[in-house]
Amino acid sequence: AVPDPAVHVFGELLAAPPIQSLAGTPEAAALELLQLFAYGTYREYAADPSRPPLSAAEIAKLRRLSLVSMAAAAPAPTVPFADIVAEMGVATVREMEDIVIDAVNRGLVQGRLCHSAGGCLLLTGRVAARDVRPQEVAELGAVLARWRGEVEGAMAECRREVERLAAAEETEVARRAAVEEEVARVKAELGKDSAAPDMQMRFLEPPVQREKRYASRTFAGSTGSRFFNSAFWLSSSSTPPVRTLNPTVDARSALCSFSFLSCGS
Repeated sequence: AVPDPAVHVFGELLAAPPIQSLAGTPEAAALELLQLFAYGTYREYAADPSRPPLSAAEIAKLRRLSLVSMAAAAPAPTVPFADIVAEMGVATVREMEDIVIDAVNRGLVQGRLCHSAGGCLLLTGRVAARDVRPQEVAELGAVLARWRGEVEGAMAECRREVERLAAAEETEVARRAAVEEEVARVKAELGKDSAAPDMQMRFLEPPVQREKRYASRTFAGSTGSRFFNSAFWLSSSSTPPVRTLNPTVDARSALCSFSFLSCGS
């Protein structure tokens, strides 16, 4: 599993009883090597000369895993070239770039090289997960508990907002029902006086329109409209039009009517 370039997580292998039984035996170095690849770094390996030597492929893999740990622990989405060079134990930036490019191509780190401002690895996405040290399990549990509390708080706030919107909707529905009921009541009251629809129209229509309607109904088509124009007046108020008698006009109209009847006879 250690030299396999496709294997980067060793937790299940470490938890196996046969592997754990190597502790305290002459084969304990194999267990320590597996632990190094599970959650260690290349700097830890280089700092202990007593460790067994690694092949070139194993060193390259350990450096890739070390880069994953650096990217996951970075406080900002950038990892300076100088820090990577020091962690990997390489002599040139070019060697460091090869390690970064290899890790990106294998999907361990999502990012790109940025050569401005001294150069850095710019993280643009996710970072692969590694195994957790036994002493870090409690800290990880605390982080998860804090995250769970934040999620529950957000869910509670969402529930309160949903309840508030539901109450507002009920209030709006009740208001609309009251308005519709009032409209129906007003329509029913207006419909009671069905015997005088003309009177209803008089109260509902504008005064100017009301005057035109009475004028067209009262005088349109009348033979003697030229005489009655001075005998009627239209009120712009709510009072229906009233006929006013003019003796002179009435006498002239009567005379004309008498002359017409006499001629006809």
